[in-house]
Amino acid sequence: MARASLSRASSTRASLRRASGAAINAVASVGNALRRSSRRGGPPDNRIVRYRGVSLRFLDDLRRAILDGSEGAGVKLLVLLVPHVMGDGREIPAGNTVRLRRSIRGGAVLRCHAPYFGRVDIARKDARDKTREEWTIEDVCEYIVLDQTRENGDFFLDLLDASEVGARFQGAFVSQARKSEFAPFVASLVEYYNGRNLAKQFIWLDIFCANQPKLTSSDDELPQDVREAREYLLKNGLHDAIAAFDDRLIYFNTWDEPYPLQRAWCVWEIFGSAKSGRPMDLVFRPGEQARFIEVLLTDSSKISNAVMNIRLEKAECFSPDDKRAIDEAVADEIKGGYHALNVRISGLLNTWLMNFARQAAAQSKWVDRSLAKLKFEVGRFMETHNDLDGALA
Repeated sequence: MARASLSRASSTRASLRRASGAAINAVASVGNALRRSSRRGGPPDNRIVRYRGVSLRFLDDLRRAILDGSEGAGVKLLVLLVPHVMGDGREIPAGNTVRLRRSIRGGAVLRCHAPYFGRVDIARKDARDKTREEWTIEDVCEYIVLDQTRENGDFFLDLLDASEVGARFQGAFVSQARKSEFAPFVASLVEYYNGRNLAKQFIWLDIFCANQPKLTSSDDELPQDVREAREYLLKNGLHDAIAAFDDRLIYFNTWDEPYPLQRAWCVWEIFGSAKSGRPMDLVFRPGEQARFIEVLLTDSSKISNAVMNIRLEKAECFSPDDKRAIDEAVADEIKGGYHALNVRISGLLNTWLMNFARQAAAQSKWVDRSLAKLKFEVGRFMETHNDLDGALA
């Protein structure tokens, strides 16, 4: 059975290589020992999810390998410029990613594979190349993780060297939307943990730490115990697990229209963290601080609008069943339903942005009038949002 582990070259660039059966057994033994020795509590591992993260070193090496083409070397991705209607009437929306298989008809037509749709022939003019810098977290799941785990239903964790896998609940649970680009996402985590040993900092990401073959299967294809594990994960286990990790982070690709607030699962994760009394820390895409400061200095009303216009009931989910279950859970667990949740998450976003503003002023290298104006706008922003102590700091 094909397996993969992380091989570190002298250039520090990593690629996934095949591991022997003995190595697999060693990983399993270490995993069992970690589970036995864990004193962290939290929900147990199951056939859907394991609560052990991957090292940030692995993620950073994978990021570099994807960018330089040494990982996923045979994968060529395209982005649809217009919607494409399948023969059975289903429509692939513009903006979706497909994998190029080969060119036909002298290159005028591209034979591709679209996830969840199957084979599709697309006119060359109706698609553009997708750069490696544009690969999303979802692309990494589809073309790195599932390419190596789909056939045998493996956890990707089992394919890694034991040194790249943490103990149960060690490190950070990271909430993110899969349509975020992978490279800047990982770069933001490296920046957040600046100065720490990346090999010892572990990150829980669903694409690596949950069983993607099972999660991407329809309920009809899954055994009853696996379906029950998915239901437990939503209603109970996820929130308990989030609280058990050392850190809880949420990644925003932008400060004003962050993807996580558009995804139902992320919203449910944010609520679970807040409910536990251990709220998430905010991690921004590199460069967002500069954009935030520019808006703060020129039109801070845009920041207030971003906070006030949250409508979490509109958050989407790939699975209609999951969306329905989350909606029901919000109604059952939160007095006031989505209205109350909107108020609570707006408050969290307000706190995150105020902390971001305070940090921006503290770290600014500006001098004289420029710094004075920045501090004035930060103070006014905090006063507007009822943080008088912060405004005076």
